[in-house]
Formats: sequence, structure tokens, C-alpha cells
Amino acid sequence: MQMMKPEIDFWVSKNALPKNLKTVIVENVQRKLEKNNIVDRDNFLHNLPVKDRRDVMSYLGMTSLKKVPMFINMDARVLKAICEHLQLVIYNEDTYIIREGEPLEEMFFITRGTAWSYTTCNANVAGRITSGASSIIKCLVRGDFYGEELLNWATTKFASFSEFPISTRTLKAQKKVEGFVLRANDLKSVVTKFWWYFSSKNLHQLNNSELEKWKNLTASSIQAK
Repeated sequence: MQMMKPEIDFWVSKNALPKNLKTVIVENVQRKLEKNNIVDRDNFLHNLPVKDRRDVMSYLGMTSLKKVPMFINMDARVLKAICEHLQLVIYNEDTYIIREGEPLEEMFFITRGTAWSYTTCNANVAGRITSGASSIIKCLVRGDFYGEELLNWATTKFASFSEFPISTRTLKAQKKVEGFVLRANDLKSVVTKFWWYFSSKNLHQLNNSELEKWKNLTASSIQAK
């Protein structure tokens, strides 16, 4: 445990976790060591039981979500619901995360490492590709995210998953990258549950047709659950 403490301190520090969550991690690692179980030293989240892992994920996820303009002033209940759907992912160096021209099925939030975002062609709204455009490279680091177009899809479309947006850029890990992904179907489920927070108008401003669409969307989601 004495050998592990510096690694835990480093992991906690780089993720800016509060003292109470650090204590949770230390106690769980201690228990694993006492039972001679294998301890994941790359990502200490993997050493936690489900409840404790959710608490840490919620804290990390909340920090990431508040970087997104749409979520800056969002109700805490909505953000917490989204955090419950975030999935931890790790991409090795030179691994493609999202490819240009393919359906954009998830949002990606970087918590560690560096990724390149670039394009070598143009994709219009219909998804048709026109080659010949110059490559524009952006460096994404901790706190950055990709896939904001998925928010527009989830909050403005009443159609099926056949109308996914198309990724206009490629996202590739330059170095080992850690982060969270928010899948499209999970985002859609949160939007349907808290639809009034995502409406572009206040409830009293919606016309009958718009209100009926939101009601039907919510009802079908509840029925499916």
C-alpha cells in the first residue's frame, strides 16, 4: 500500500478529485490488496464497486459536461442523469476515435492525453463528401470535447436514428487518451425524460404541433422503458 499511495495521489491530483473521493479510492485499493486481488494501476476507477465508481464518475463527468455551452446553466438533475450514462474509455496512441464521413454516434470528452481533430474533405448536411479541401488540424486536450452536433440532433429531431449527423472531422489519439463517451441513444433518453429543459422555447410558447411531438416522444420513451 505504501508503494501504491504515490500512484493514487498522482491519479487523484490529475483528475482534481476532492478529499472524500480520494479516501474512497484508498480504502477500496487497501481492501483489494488485503484480499490479494489484482489492482488496476492505470485507472483506479476499475478498482471501485459500482456505487463508488458512479460517485467518482459523476464528479468527473460533471466537470466535463459544464465545458459544453448548452450545459453551462443546465439543471443539476439533468447533468446528473447524463453522468449516469457516461462510459469511461481509453484509446492508445495513434488510434482513431471518430472518423470523418461516418455517422456521429457519440460525444467524446477528454480527461487525459492529446488528440488530433482534422479534416481533409467537406461533408454537407446530407452526408455527401466533397474531396479536395485542405486539412485543418486542431489539438484537443483535457477539458475539450468533440461531437456537439449530436446535441442539436437529440434536441431538435423527432425522427429515428436513421437521421444521425455525419462527422465532419476525424478524431485521432496522438498520445494515450482517456475520456468519457456519451452514446446517442443515452443522450436521447435523457432528452426525452427532461424534454422541457431542452426545448428551444418555453412551454407556453410552444404551438400545439410542437407540444404534441414532445409529448409523444416522452410517452414512447416511458413505454419503451
